[in-house]
Amino acid sequence: MTSLLSKKTVEKEKKSEKKPSSQKTKKASSKAKKTVLVGHLGRTLASIVLKRPYVTEKSHSLAQKGVYVFEVDIHATKTMIRRSVEQLYEVKVIKVNISNKKSLKKRFGKSVGKTAGQKKAMITLKKGQTIEIFEGA
Repeated sequence: MTSLLSKKTVEKEKKSEKKPSSQKTKKASSKAKKTVLVGHLGRTLASIVLKRPYVTEKSHSLAQKGVYVFEVDIHATKTMIRRSVEQLYEVKVIKVNISNKKSLKKRFGKSVGKTAGQKKAMITLKKGQTIEIFEGA
């Protein structure tokens, strides 16, 4: 998973105050650098790690308690999930719990196949913060 990502620095210019033209000083443009992890297709870390919100009755009841459930990439770590949620939704994550669902064997006549495995992340936010996706659903 990490081999797909590369660091990209994004510079944001801060508005500098205008000084009177009587002073002969060079304008110093202050730039703040922000490092963003970007995949090989130009996708950000959040769009690679977070697949979709997990919308069930249980996840709605957990959302009222400040715990949000997402389906995530099977190679994602807790740190990657924490960073991507904080970057995408601009909230403070307190705790990340992960649960893996194994792939199941399925038969289609004579042939035998497998379903895809899943990884769920239960994310606890700081008290008073919410994610709007779950509010309107």
